[in-house]
Parts: sequence; C-alpha cells; structure tokens
Amino acid sequence: MNAFGTVRKGSAAIVEYLRGLFADANFGAGRPAGPPEVAVRRVGADAVVVSVHMRILGQGRVCGGEIPVRDNFSLHVLERAADGRWPVVSELYMDAGEDATYVTD
Repeated sequence: MNAFGTVRKGSAAIVEYLRGLFADANFGAGRPAGPPEVAVRRVGADAVVVSVHMRILGQGRVCGGEIPVRDNFSLHVLERAADGRWPVVSELYMDAGEDATYVTD
C-alpha cells in the first residue's frame, strides 16, 4: 500500500503499478531532503522488519503544483527464502499529515 491508499496484490500487479509510477514525471520530480533514517529489527530467524523515514522535496501533484515536503514513513517485511535471498513480502507506506485528532499539552 502506498501513502495515498493505492493497494496492489501479487507480483504482476505490483510490478505493473511501479513501472508506471517510476515513469511518471510527478513522482520523478521528488528528491530526498537528506539521507533516510533506517532501522532494522529481526523478528525471527528468517524475518526482519525494516522501518524507513524519509523527507522528499518537490514531488509533483496530479492536479498541478507540488507537495512542498513529503514526510514519508515506510515499513518493509523481508523473509529469508530457501535460496538465501531476502525478498520483501509486505510493504506499507504512509505520509505524516498536518491534521491532528488528538493533542496533548
């Protein structure tokens, strides 16, 4: 699932979507504000969770203009395959928004 709620399941559907996304000028206009913050946590002998926080500048909007700063968080689950590779078996992307439903003092 991407940060805008688009969900694709199955390798073919995911690859097709990503090919279009990476070819899109709006998506391609974005650039990292700095290096990503990455944390890796082993959750079993054959599984890890990778958490990434990245700020992206200048990504274009479909309706015009640009997203000034995307504050993007992603979570990736990798599982060791029989051949020793570590493919991603699940991913979730989310952007931190400005809206708040709960505020503490």
